[in-house]
Amino acid sequence: MSIPKKPRQLMVNLMYLVLTAMLALNVSAEVMQALFSMDKSLNESSKLVEGSNEKLALAINKQADAYSQYEPFKEKVKKTQKTASDFFNYVNELRGEIIEAAGGLDKNGLPQQKDNKDISQRVLLKNGRAEILKGKIIETRKQLLALVDDEATRQQIADNIPLKINPIPEDSDKKTWEQFTFQQMPVAAVLPMLSKFQNDAKLTETTILNHFFNQMNIDVVRPDKFYPVISTDNNYVIRGEKYEGEIFLAAYSSTADNLSISVDGRPLRVEDGKA
Repeated sequence: MSIPKKPRQLMVNLMYLVLTAMLALNVSAEVMQALFSMDKSLNESSKLVEGSNEKLALAINKQADAYSQYEPFKEKVKKTQKTASDFFNYVNELRGEIIEAAGGLDKNGLPQQKDNKDISQRVLLKNGRAEILKGKIIETRKQLLALVDDEATRQQIADNIPLKINPIPEDSDKKTWEQFTFQQMPVAAVLPMLSKFQNDAKLTETTILNHFFNQMNIDVVRPDKFYPVISTDNNYVIRGEKYEGEIFLAAYSSTADNLSISVDGRPLRVEDGKA
């Protein structure tokens, strides 16, 4: 393209170039803002899932306290929460390193060097933290699935939980998962990616806890035994008087072992749902 000789036309062309550059910068800024909005949403989602997981774990533990046959689930819940929490905390430390390397947060709560691509290269790839992260994703997934006893159910859960290492697309020029995920990625893109892994761990925790919940049949109490009961107003009858009473069939659960009955502070032996 030839350079216009007239000053006016040259100025118009320069202004057009400047405007084009400004539009490109605006798009870039909008993309950056969208990435941070995504990161914020993922963090908020993780908090909501964590609260739900806590309530679910509490319900399971209460049922285990009430019925001794469910006692093993308390230890499973504890291991599930710890495994997911350890992974979550590790990724949090990684986020902290990225933010610190990016100059900390500005007054808006965003990294100072949010568009820097060298930080992910240095912290995650050259220092090998991305490889460690990959190993922790694989190990955390393995540990959580190991808590599911039934092999068929374990495989079904494995096919659906989000915490996993996805294969690299065939048309990618990257040789490893670490390069495909983090190479030349700006800080603004790395942070939501790390938040996604944290959210995946919490959702996987939810899946495992829900499995335990369903195994315990917490939402249903099933009576499986019946006993005839006679109830009267008096425990004696005088000759000539009319005898009145109610006869009915009582139902109880033979698996319920949390019943206790006491008289004047003295516990009575409970057998077949009665004392």
